[in-house]
Amino acid sequence: MPVSAIDYDPFADAAPAQAGGTITQVDHDPFADAGPGAWDAAKDIAQSGLTGLGKGIAHIPSLIGDARDLLSNLSQGLAAYGLEHTGQLPPGKTAADLLADVNKPVPPVDANADPSLLGRVARAADSFAMPNSAQIDRVVQGVTGPYHQPQTEAGLYADAVGQFLPLAAAGGSPLRFGVIPGVASEAAGQATAGTPYEGAARAIAPVLAGGAASFATGPSVEQSMLANATRGVDPQTMQAAQQIMESAAQRGIRLTSAEAIQQPSGGATQMGRVQRLVEGTREGGEIMAPAMAARPGQVAGAVNDTLDRIAPATTQPSVLGMQGQEAAGNAIEGVNGQINQASRPYYQAAETQQIDPHDFAPIATNPAFQASLNRLRANPVLAPQYAHLPDNSIGVIDAVTKDMRARGQALSNAANPGFQPQEAATYGGGARDARDIARDPARGGSGDYDAALQLQRAGRQQFLDPLQAGPLGTMSQTPAVRAQTAALFPSAPLEGAADETSQAIGHLNQQNPAIASALARQHLATAFSEASQNNIPGDNQWGGAKFAAQIAGNPLQRETLNAGLTALPNGAAVAPDVHDLLTALEATGKRQAPGSLTAFNAEDLKNLSEPGSAAALGQALMTLSPGAIWGKASDALTRARLGSRSSALANALLANPEEAFAAIGAAQRAAPVGRAERDLAAALLAGRTGSISQSRP
Repeated sequence: MPVSAIDYDPFADAAPAQAGGTITQVDHDPFADAGPGAWDAAKDIAQSGLTGLGKGIAHIPSLIGDARDLLSNLSQGLAAYGLEHTGQLPPGKTAADLLADVNKPVPPVDANADPSLLGRVARAADSFAMPNSAQIDRVVQGVTGPYHQPQTEAGLYADAVGQFLPLAAAGGSPLRFGVIPGVASEAAGQATAGTPYEGAARAIAPVLAGGAASFATGPSVEQSMLANATRGVDPQTMQAAQQIMESAAQRGIRLTSAEAIQQPSGGATQMGRVQRLVEGTREGGEIMAPAMAARPGQVAGAVNDTLDRIAPATTQPSVLGMQGQEAAGNAIEGVNGQINQASRPYYQAAETQQIDPHDFAPIATNPAFQASLNRLRANPVLAPQYAHLPDNSIGVIDAVTKDMRARGQALSNAANPGFQPQEAATYGGGARDARDIARDPARGGSGDYDAALQLQRAGRQQFLDPLQAGPLGTMSQTPAVRAQTAALFPSAPLEGAADETSQAIGHLNQQNPAIASALARQHLATAFSEASQNNIPGDNQWGGAKFAAQIAGNPLQRETLNAGLTALPNGAAVAPDVHDLLTALEATGKRQAPGSLTAFNAEDLKNLSEPGSAAALGQALMTLSPGAIWGKASDALTRARLGSRSSALANALLANPEEAFAAIGAAQRAAPVGRAERDLAAALLAGRTGSISQSRP
C-alpha cells in the first residue's frame, strides 16, 4: 500500500488514518500529551540556559569590575540605611530614595565638552575603566542582537544557573558552585523582586547556599587531614606503599597506611604526624594501642619464618664454629694447593738443574745459607727428599731459601724470645740474593725456576693473600661463631667488603654447603635478639626497625648483607625475602613515638576532679546560668567530635591495605583543593552575582 509521509514523526503513537488505500501521516508534537505549553516551556528552558551559559562565559573578563560594583553597592546600601536609622536623612527621604539618586545613570562624557588636560585624562580613565557585566552585555548584544529573555519561571532559573556554570570549575564542582548558587540567587531575587533588597539578595544568597553545599557535600575533617597529609605524593609512591603494606600483611605484620606511605616517600609526608596525633587521643589510642602492642610478636614471627627459610636452627653453636674454622682453613689450603699445582711442572723441571760453582760461590759462602743448609741436611724428615741433590741444585737452593725466609721472619718478631733483628736481616737478605741468582739464567740460574716463582707470586697476590687477609683468614684462626659472623658481615664494612663476603661464602659453599647458611642465620638471629630486647615499660615495639638498622643501616652494610645472602646456596630466594622483610621492618620505624603523657595526666586529673555528666548538667541548671549550661554542652560536643574523628582516623590507618588506600584515594578526590581555594572560588562567584541581569518578563 503506498505511503505518503507529511513530516513523518517516528514517535507518533496515533493510529494512521486510512483514506483511499493511502496511509497519511500528519504532524505529531511529542510534547502534545503534556499540554499545549509544554513544548514552549522546554524550548524556553533550553534557550535560557544556553543564553545564561553564554553570558557567564562573556562575563569572565568582568569579574573585577563586578566585584568592584558589588562592594560599592553594598557599602552604599549600608551607609544609606545607617543614615536612615540614625535619622540623618532629610524629612520624607528614605534610604531607597537616596540609593536611587546615587545610582542614577551618568550621561557619557562628551568628547568635545572639556578639551582641557583634566578632561582628556577623565575621558581616558573612563575608556580604560574595568568593565562590568552590564557593559559587556551591551557590547555583545550590539553584535549578536538582544539576549533571549526567559518567558517562564523555569527559564529564569536556567538562565541564572547558566551564568554560574563557567566559573564553577574554579571551585571544582558544577553542583556546589554552579547549580546550587544559581538557583539560590534566582530564588532570592524573585522573593525580593521590586524591593531595594533585590540586588543584595541576589549577591548574598548564592554565597550562603554555595557555602552550605560546599560544607555539606565537601570532605569530612578526617578526609581533609588525610588529603592534606598525602598532598604531593605521586601515584607510583602510593602504589609502592600499598605493596609494602600488603607484603608485610602476608608476613603477619600489621602496618598502618601512614607507616607504609612514609617508607617509600622517605618520610616526606605528614602521615606520620597524623598517626602520632591519633595515637595521642584517648579514643584513637584505644584502637591503636592493641595493634601496636601486638607488633613485637608479629615482627618476631616474621623474622623467625625468614630465618627458617635461610637455614634450620642449630642447637650446637660451638660445633658450628669449629666447622666454620675447618671449612675456612680447608678453603685457604685448597687455593694454595691450586697455586702449587700450577707451578709444580716448572719446579720439577728446574729441580735437578745445577748452578755453576763460580756462580754458586756467593750463595755458598753466606753464613745464613750454610746454617739453613746444615739444618736441612740434618732434618730427619726433609733430608731424605733432597739426599740425591747436590747443594748447588735448584731444588736444594729453593728448600734452603724457604728456611732462611722463615728463620728471618721469626727472628724479626719482637715478641719472640730469640728476637734478633740484625740476624733476621742477614737471613732475609741472603734468601733474596740466593733466589735472584738461582732464577737468572745470565748468572747461571734456571728459567724454569723463574717461571715457577712468578706463578707462585701471581697466584698468592691474586688469590691466596686476599683470602688470608679477608673473612676466611679470620675464620681459619678462631672457632668463635660471633667472630666468624662478624668477619662475614662486618658492622662497619669498608668499600668493597661486599665482594670479599661473596667470595668467602662461595669458597665455604665448596667445602661445606650448609655452613655459610647456618652462619648467616646466626648473624641475623643474634642481631634480632639484641635489637628486640624488652624496654622497661614492656615489649619493644620498635625492635624490628632497630634490627633493620643494625644489620643494614647504611648502604655498605646493606650491600654486604645482600651480597652474602645472594651467594648462599639458596640465595636466589633468600636475598629477596630478607630485602622485603627489612623494608617492612623499616616501615615500622617510621612511626613517631607518642609524646609526653603529661597532657593525658592533666586531662585525667581534670576528669577525676569534675562531676559526672548528669551531675555537671544538674549543677549548671541549679545556677540557672545559660553560659554554664552552654559551656557544658559545648565541652561534651567537643569531646564527642574528637572521639568520633580520632576513632575514624584510627580505623582508617589500621584498615587492610586495599581499604586503607581506597580511603586515602577517596579523601584526595573529595578534597582536591584546600579551603582557601574553595573560599576564593565562592567569592568570585559572589562578585559575579552582583551584576546578573535583573530584567524579567
